[in-house]
Amino acid sequence: MIGFMDRHTRHVGTNILLVRDGKVLLPRRANTGWADGMLGIPGGHLEEGETARQAAVREIEEELGLRVDENRLRFFATAIVRTNREYIYTEFYIELEVGENPVNQEPGKCSELVWCDPKNLPDDVQDIFKTIIKRGYIEKRHYLEIGY
Repeated sequence: MIGFMDRHTRHVGTNILLVRDGKVLLPRRANTGWADGMLGIPGGHLEEGETARQAAVREIEEELGLRVDENRLRFFATAIVRTNREYIYTEFYIELEVGENPVNQEPGKCSELVWCDPKNLPDDVQDIFKTIIKRGYIEKRHYLEIGY
C-alpha cells in the first residue's frame, strides 16, 4: 500500500524580500535550469530540523553575504504555489540597516542583484514572485494560492 507521502510531496521553502529605501532586492537567476534570466526573490528550501526563520537567515547569508538576527524578519504571507512542483513558502521581509550591503555570493546561480520598486516591477520578474510581492507584500494578503 502506498502511503500519502509516497504519492504527493509538497516542498517547503522560504523567500525573503530585502527592503531599502522602499525598493526590494531581486536576484537574476542563472544556470539553474528553471527561469534562468528572470528576476526572483532570494530564498530556498528548508533543511531538516530548520524553521522557516532559521532557513531565511541561512539563505540571506549564503546568497547575499549578510548575517541578520531572525527577530528582524517580518512575516507577510504564506504562499501555496504550483509550478513544476508544489511548494509551501513562508514569506518574510527585512528592512536593511545602514551599512548592510548585500553581495552576490552565488555568481554561478545569480547573474546580478537588482533593486526594484515593488509597485512598478519590471517585466522580467517571474510571475509567481510578482504575485507574491503584489498580493502579499503590497496588498497585505497573508494567505496566497498561486497556480491553482
